Amino acid sequence: GGIHGGGSGSAASVMNGAEVKVGGNLRASAVFGGGAAGAVVEGGAKVTIAGGTPTADIYGGGNAADVRGDTVVSANWTQLAGSVYGGGRNGDVTGNAEVWILAGDSGNWGGVTGDVYGGGNGGAVAGRTEITLGHGDYLGNIFGGGTGAGGTVGSGTLFHFTSDGTVRISGHIYGGGDNGAVVSNGAVVDLNNKNAVVNGDVYGGGRNAAVDGGTTVRISGGTVTNVYGGGRGGQVNGDAVLLIAGGNITGEAFAGGSGGLVTGNTRLVLNTSVDGDIYGGGKNGNV
Repeated sequence: GGIHGGGSGSAASVMNGAEVKVGGNLRASAVFGGGAAGAVVEGGAKVTIAGGTPTADIYGGGNAADVRGDTVVSANWTQLAGSVYGGGRNGDVTGNAEVWILAGDSGNWGGVTGDVYGGGNGGAVAGRTEITLGHGDYLGNIFGGGTGAGGTVGSGTLFHFTSDGTVRISGHIYGGGDNGAVVSNGAVVDLNNKNAVVNGDVYGGGRNAAVDGGTTVRISGGTVTNVYGGGRGGQVNGDAVLLIAGGNITGEAFAGGSGGLVTGNTRLVLNTSVDGDIYGGGKNGNV
C-alpha cells in the first residue's frame, strides 16, 4: 500500500504542514508527503528517507491531492529502489519543490534505482524546482521538471551537485521535464562537481517536453559524454546557452538540441577541450 502524510478525502485537510520519515527495509508502493483523494495539506510537506534500503516511489506532494506551500524530499545514506518526485502524483504544489539526495558517503555507497524528478507525476509545481545530488549511484534519468502534460513547473528548474563526493549517473540529465511536462521561466543544469561521472548525455531542455524562457548548461567539472544546450525532442522557447569551463567531455558538444527546435539564439562558450566535434547549432534540430 501507500503511505501519506495527510488524510484522505476532500473533508480531511491538514492545516499546519505534514512530514513523513521512512527508512530501514520499508516496502510500499509509494510514499507521499501530502494526502490522498482531494485531502489538501496547508503549510507544505516533507518526506525524509533516513537510511536503509526502502522500496517505494517517493513523492514530496500528494496523491491526487494538493499541497499548499513548499515540498521537500530529503534522502541520506540510503539505497532506494524506486523513483523520486519533488511534486505530487496528479496533485499540485502551490510553492517550490526541492529534492536533496546524499545517497552515501566515502566507503558507504548508496543510490537510487529509478528516475529523479524535480517536479511531479501529472501534478504541477507552481514555483521552482531544485535537485541536489551527492555521493552515490543513480541508475535512472534525472529531470529538473515533472512528467506528463499536467506535470508543469511554473518558475524554472535548477539541477546541480553537492560540491564534493563521487556521483555516478547511469542515465541522462535533463534540465526540463518529460513527456509533455512544460517548464516555464527557464531551466538550468550546473555540473559543478569534479568527481561526477555522467554516463548518459546532458540536455538543458526536456525530453519531448518544452522549456519556455531558455536553457543554460554550465559545466565546470566532472566527466560527461555528449552535451546539448537544448532539449531532446523538446522545444526551447528562448535562448540555449552552453558554458563549458572545465571537466571532461568525452563526446560531442551542441549549443542547440537533439531533434528539438530552439526558437531563440544559441550561445557556446568554451574554455576547455572537448574530445569530439563542437557545434554552435543542434543535432537534427533547427535554431
